[in-house]
Amino acid sequence: MQSSSTETAAPVVEPEPAEPVPAPLILLEPVEGNPGDSGVCAADGWCD
Repeated sequence: MQSSSTETAAPVVEPEPAEPVPAPLILLEPVEGNPGDSGVCAADGWCD
């Protein structure tokens, strides 16, 4: 079974999620749409 040998030889390194862009984007969407309704602290400093 060479297939198994190839799998073991291949480095199984999963790329870590180095894209923290979608997270803040989703958090900013509700803040812009309905500030206060989301209950998220805005960049200004006010929390609802």
